[in-house]
Amino acid sequence: FNSSHPFDISRRSIEVRLENGVYTYGNYTVYLVNGYSEADSTYSVVAHIAKIDAAKMSGLSFNGVLANNDSVGLVQFRSTFGGHNVTDLVNPLTNDKDQVNASILTLYGFGGTGMGDGIRRAYEELQANGTAGKIPAIVLLSDGYANVIDTNPYHPCTSTNYNCPTSSSCSPSDYARCWAEVAKADNITIYTVALGKEGEVDKDLMRDLATADSYFFEAERADELVNIYEQIATELREKAAQNIIVTDVIPPNVELDPTSIEIRLGGDLFGGFNMFDTPNGTALQWIIPQMNISDVWHVTFTVTSNTTGLIGLDVPYVSNVTYEPYPFNGNIKIYYLPNETVLYSTGQRSSMTLG
Repeated sequence: FNSSHPFDISRRSIEVRLENGVYTYGNYTVYLVNGYSEADSTYSVVAHIAKIDAAKMSGLSFNGVLANNDSVGLVQFRSTFGGHNVTDLVNPLTNDKDQVNASILTLYGFGGTGMGDGIRRAYEELQANGTAGKIPAIVLLSDGYANVIDTNPYHPCTSTNYNCPTSSSCSPSDYARCWAEVAKADNITIYTVALGKEGEVDKDLMRDLATADSYFFEAERADELVNIYEQIATELREKAAQNIIVTDVIPPNVELDPTSIEIRLGGDLFGGFNMFDTPNGTALQWIIPQMNISDVWHVTFTVTSNTTGLIGLDVPYVSNVTYEPYPFNGNIKIYYLPNETVLYSTGQRSSMTLG
C-alpha cells in the first residue's frame, strides 16, 4: 500500500455501509485513503464512493419506495469516447422496476453534461408514453455544469423566455432552461439534485430548472443522496390533487387592495393570479398545478369596508375551490368557501387570510 496514492479496488463485490445504517450490495468503485498518524500510532481507512455509484444506490432506493403500479424510466446524458454528446433513453417508462434497476447498475460517467437534452428526452418519453392518472415528473441529477448540446440531431426549443432555433443560438445552460420551461408548461414536475461540493456543480442553474425552490436538493455524500431520492419518491406517492382553481369573490361593499395580495404554497411565494369584476363583486382567482397531501396554501390580502355593519367577506357558492383528486381520472370536485361575517365600520381596513 502506497500511502501517498489512493488505490482503486473497482469491480470487486463489496459491502457498503451508509451512515444511516442501510447496507447496499453490488459492484462499486471505492477509493481507500490512508489515515495513518505517527503521533498516536493509529491507522484508519476512509472509503470514498464514486459519484456515479452514489447515483446508482440512490436510483435503486428510489425504485424501492415507488408503488408496484408506478412507472419509471431512465435517461442518461453523457459523451462518447469519440467526443460526441449523446442522450440515451436507457429504459422507456415501465412498471418493471427490476429491469430498470439492472440498467442503473450498468451506468457510467464520462464526458460532457447535456442537461437540456436529458430534460428533453425525459419530457418526450412522458408525453409519448405517460399513463393517464399518473403524476408526470422528472428527477434530474447532475454533478457538473451544463456545457454541451446534442447536435446529432439538434432539437430546437422555444419556451416563454427562451428561443433556441439552432445549437448556437443558446448556451447549454439556457437550452436546459428552455426545455425545463416547456416541460413545466405541460404540468410536469421537475425535481433537481445537485451532487457535489460548492463550485463543482451549477447549483444556480439546477435551482432554476426545478419547479420551485422546494424541488431543488443538494447532496455531497452517498447517504445524503439516498435520503433525497427516497424523499422525492415518497412525495410522488403522496400527491393529493392537481389543477386546483381557487376563486374567492369579494362582495361589492368591500374594496380589495390588489397590492396587498400574497399567495403562498408551503413556504414558497406563489406567483400568478387573476383579479376581475363579476356581477357579484371582485373575483380573485389563482391556479395551483399540483398539491401534496401535506402541502398547505394560503392567501393574505387587505380589504376596506364601504359600509357599516355585519359584512360577509366571501360571496356564497361563487367562492369555491375546484380540483381533480388523486388518482387523476378527470373527476372534478368542488368545495365551497365558507362565508365569514365580520362587523365593520365604514373605512375600516383589515388583513384577511384564506387557506
